Amino acid sequence: MHSIFSFLLIPLLIASANLIEDDEVVFQDDEIVLDNDSTLDLSSDLETVTETTETIGGQEVDLNKEVTIVSSQAGGEVILRNTELTTVRAEIPDGTKVSGPTAWNGEITPPKQVSTSGSVTGNFLTPTSSILVGSPDVILVFDESVTILLSGVTGQTAYKTPGSNNWILISGCTGTYEAPNDPPANGECSISNGADTKIITFHFTEFTGLSTPPATETSTTSSSSGGHGNTGVGSPRVFGPSSSGSSGGSGGYYGPIERQQSVFPTWFDDVTDWYREGKISATEFLNAYQWIIENVLK
Repeated sequence: MHSIFSFLLIPLLIASANLIEDDEVVFQDDEIVLDNDSTLDLSSDLETVTETTETIGGQEVDLNKEVTIVSSQAGGEVILRNTELTTVRAEIPDGTKVSGPTAWNGEITPPKQVSTSGSVTGNFLTPTSSILVGSPDVILVFDESVTILLSGVTGQTAYKTPGSNNWILISGCTGTYEAPNDPPANGECSISNGADTKIITFHFTEFTGLSTPPATETSTTSSSSGGHGNTGVGSPRVFGPSSSGSSGGSGGYYGPIERQQSVFPTWFDDVTDWYREGKISATEFLNAYQWIIENVLK
């Protein structure tokens, strides 16, 4: 753990990094801790190279600047942290090459909290803990996967590229939390242990956790003769008539007794409407349909 005194030495530490090659820099201290307004300045170590084009989140990035980050120990990693955001850290493996476009100024921003604005697709509400790491203006690309550790974050994660207003969902990693497998080149994945989340990525942009809609539940009073029971939305339910001796439902919707068999019982019309209105899940709708197959159409 760094003392306050050691924070004051960080600018000197960066300035005195041992240059091995024109595009390679070694850090004597593998944990770089900066304040919220500082950046890791590698501009003097950048090398201009033949331009290549990579695609990140559907956006093409023309890369022609690069620098290799080397830790003090072979096979180690350089950790980048922010004194004002202790729950996030970025881990860059030894010998990793970071590339950027012409507009990149050679600076790397440590993880810092940013606005949670942006559009989210799917059954999610809003970003909960958005961070920026790398550069606010351009996408930085790595030739080895890097790790962003989000302490206290679980659930779905997403990222968005500079200038975009759309959060892109991040798929889950294979492997284990301790040893997750890499995503495809230029891609990203995330994995949680139930308390923290790791994002394994080949690029630095903005990242976030996402909140999900809370389960809501409404109910109507059931009559003593059967009829409709609970009509709340929650875990998947089994649909069916609630008459005595029938299969009935399990803590969910109940349809009225059908006196005459029909292709689709009248209560299924209500179920269809509930599904269209978003009051029940697809699983619940399919449960109702499955009951009809097994009890009406058989």
